[in-house]
Amino acid sequence: MSSPVLTPKTSALVLIDMQNGFVEPNGGLCIAGAKATLPACVQALEAARRQGIPVIHVRRHYALDGHDVEPGRREVWLAAGKPLSDARPNTLEPCPGLETLPGETVIIKPSWSAFDRTGLEEMLRDLGVTCVVLAGTTTPNCIRSTCYDAMAHGFNVAVLADATSSRSAEVQQANLEDMAAVGARIMSTNELTALDQPLVVRPYTAFDVSAMTDIWNQVVEDGIAFPQDKCLTAEEAAGFFAQQTHCGVACVPQTGEVVGMYILHPNNVGRCGHICNTSYAVSREARGRHAGEALVRDSLAQGKAHGFRILQFNAVVATNAVARHLYEKLGFTQLGVIPGGFRMPNDTYEDIVPYYHEL
Repeated sequence: MSSPVLTPKTSALVLIDMQNGFVEPNGGLCIAGAKATLPACVQALEAARRQGIPVIHVRRHYALDGHDVEPGRREVWLAAGKPLSDARPNTLEPCPGLETLPGETVIIKPSWSAFDRTGLEEMLRDLGVTCVVLAGTTTPNCIRSTCYDAMAHGFNVAVLADATSSRSAEVQQANLEDMAAVGARIMSTNELTALDQPLVVRPYTAFDVSAMTDIWNQVVEDGIAFPQDKCLTAEEAAGFFAQQTHCGVACVPQTGEVVGMYILHPNNVGRCGHICNTSYAVSREARGRHAGEALVRDSLAQGKAHGFRILQFNAVVATNAVARHLYEKLGFTQLGVIPGGFRMPNDTYEDIVPYYHEL
């Protein structure tokens, strides 16, 4: 299933229910995971504004008599002093950093979906929008219902996984998987931020594992760079990537296509546990597009961020001139040559060259 193509001219950011009443612990209707996504929501909002993407703020404002409060929420709403109503005006306010700027649209929705009796469809049509980018809370209710209604009205949908929230990680993942299964693109805020860039490197998610496996196996099949000689199955790959200290993927922000990846893990244990090791893989179709350099640069930053002091390559094949040139350009130091350390596909033996970089 192809992902929608995002461009600033044909997309709109719809930011849902990021109000004090839903986000703050004392808000009355706090969603457990919402506050942790506030930085990502701020990042998404700033990225949309910078790139000229229309922003639509969607909020709740319950009546004082509570006739419009969902039945399953009414008891909690009353006990909390009627949050998200004029009885507690501070709970109606947007979270810090998410305030509306002049010219931005605010919609008050009467129920879960931002399309329900709001005129949102007509607004989007007038703006020439074909893809709706969703952020906010809560993923099982307002995000999901808005996603499905957007699709029912003929819009493509992208959901910012790190800028949406649920009461638990399990609920979040299950709902993201359901939306992905019907055609929504699950993406990161970093991708939205980089719509004007050819590539972005970000942490991997479960939605990337299939593409990562294909790319990894291409390098294994080539037989001239990785020591591994057996491809990963889908089941093996999921566990293999999950056990790494960090995995990063290079993707095309406009489409979400994953074109490269790396794994990062300790190179040794105990007194040498501060040294990490990485492996990089770029799809055959994307080679020559500087994905490798983006991956290596990101791995240096991630290695340092995870507390390692040195990044070491144990077995760079001496004939891999492209990789060696890149490593030396980025400041890696060669440690010598190990004669005949790599068995090539034709059963000849090629030298390997260790490298290291202080972090």
